[in-house]
Amino acid sequence: MTDQTMAQPRRPTSSPAYFRSLKIAGAFIFAMAFAGGLIIAIHHGPLAIALALFALYNLQAAFASLMGVVLADGEIRFPRPIIRPLPFLVFWRSRQSIAALDDITSLAPSFGSEWVMLRFGETRIAAPFASRLQRLAFFEAIKARKPTVRIYRA
Repeated sequence: MTDQTMAQPRRPTSSPAYFRSLKIAGAFIFAMAFAGGLIIAIHHGPLAIALALFALYNLQAAFASLMGVVLADGEIRFPRPIIRPLPFLVFWRSRQSIAALDDITSLAPSFGSEWVMLRFGETRIAAPFASRLQRLAFFEAIKARKPTVRIYRA
């Protein structure tokens, strides 16, 4: 490194904002424990292998849900839904740039969580929040990072 590159100030970044939905993560943990109990009871055969895969899926889904929705460094990170109509079925995580966010629509509460639909161009992704207050704090954090985003509330 040269002295010139060391002297350049780092660009300021806002602190990360975390929004977690513990109810959904808890449901995945419960399903994982249930499958684990059945594996112990069966302990051999193809059904035990299927239950082990189900338990592994629930483990990764629980971690993805525990990490929640994160706003950091100009991007949004959230659990990646497998099937759009069933947004609580997730496979690890996804990230999108806040600059690509067009609008946010507040959805009706379901599965014990508050939901919003994030639209990035043609891509629409549902994200869970633990409460109405957490969802409103997410709206404020997004507005602070991108004032031009449109927010539709149901």
